[in-house]
Amino acid sequence: GRLNNIKFVLCGQNPPKLDRDWRILVEEAELQPLGREHIINYLGKRGLDEASRPDLADMLLSHTKGKISQIAEMVDAFLQLKERREHNNG
Repeated sequence: GRLNNIKFVLCGQNPPKLDRDWRILVEEAELQPLGREHIINYLGKRGLDEASRPDLADMLLSHTKGKISQIAEMVDAFLQLKERREHNNG
């Protein structure tokens, strides 16, 4: 059969070397740092309460400069700490 509407995302430090036949099918895009609003949306998806998102987003942006992997690591650490505190106080 044939697959329609399929996209593959490849990530790496350097763009792949493609032969001429593949170049016409490939669209390249660079990841950009996240802005404040994107960080706030991400925090919502991670389950953080709405009231704390703007301040936490400002802190994350100032410390990570919007670098996605660092934001994810810091949010993971924050949520783990929060879970430990709730478990110890529960």
